[in-house]
Amino acid sequence: MKRYFADHETLIKMGLVGVLNTAVVWRNEVIGWINLLDAAEHYTLEMCDLAGLYAQALAPSFLAN
Repeated sequence: MKRYFADHETLIKMGLVGVLNTAVVWRNEVIGWINLLDAAEHYTLEMCDLAGLYAQALAPSFLAN
């Protein structure tokens, strides 16, 4: 957590130690990331697949900025 989040102490105090990071890809290029945080061991492999679908759906929003 410390390596990737400047506010890691606050996140840990809130119990947000489970992290799911998913790349947002457009035309084979990473254009952003979705970072989801929750309790330890909250995320499952199935959720990882679903997060990938959400990332694809959000790609146009990333391109608009």
